[in-house]
Amino acid sequence: MEDARIARLEGKVEEHEELLAEFRSAAQLLAQAQAAQIATLQASYKSAINAPVSFKNAAGITSTYPAGNSIALNGATAMQNLSNAITAGSAGWSLGKWLDTNDVAQTFTYADLQGLAAAMEAQETLDWQDLVAKVAEVQAATTIAAVQAIAF
Repeated sequence: MEDARIARLEGKVEEHEELLAEFRSAAQLLAQAQAAQIATLQASYKSAINAPVSFKNAAGITSTYPAGNSIALNGATAMQNLSNAITAGSAGWSLGKWLDTNDVAQTFTYADLQGLAAAMEAQETLDWQDLVAKVAEVQAATTIAAVQAIAF
């Protein structure tokens, strides 16, 4: 009788160990899916913040301009070039032109520079908030299908 009881208990232990192994495996697969999806979201974010920004200058011309970390011909990013021009102040802004994404020199006032910088920052802020929200969704997801359904 005791042997039968021990055998039954050993069977239950083995069953629980198998279930535990399946659970650990499922948890590992979920964690891997979450890590992969977060990497995908981050890549999409980096692409989004480098998307051109549409801006209408004081002359009434709407064009798209390189944004974020897009590299300009001088090797600096679009945001660095813009920041440098703004830092020089309105008295230092004598060029009066800014290149759009088609390399057309558009007429730009100092106020246009500030407006373009604000448009770039607004785009990046929205994209950052979207990324943070999506990463939180991925981390809260409990199935691989739910994780993979979250896109930027």
